[in-house]
Amino acid sequence: VLIKYNGTGGDVIIPDGVSIIGFCSFSECKDLTSVIIPDSVTAIDQSAFYSCPSLENITFSSKLRSIGDMDFIYCNHVYLAGLDKLYQRVYKWIIFFNSVS
Repeated sequence: VLIKYNGTGGDVIIPDGVSIIGFCSFSECKDLTSVIIPDSVTAIDQSAFYSCPSLENITFSSKLRSIGDMDFIYCNHVYLAGLDKLYQRVYKWIIFFNSVS
């Protein structure tokens, strides 16, 4: 489980072997620009990427089964690559707040 990201931001590749991105683990990381999530990740807990205004791209795990509420609130223009059709039908107001492509 990734509990808290302590890096400086930029482009982040989550290590293979992480199974869950924890609650608020990347929250308020103002300089985070992109994240690649490996296939080992099956769940993203609530508010994991809350208030990451520079976040532009997330590449999702093909094994992702659960996305928490309000994960991308205050992410201004994030592109979600590889998001399964299941999650394209999720009520976007629960997961997102600002513009998402």
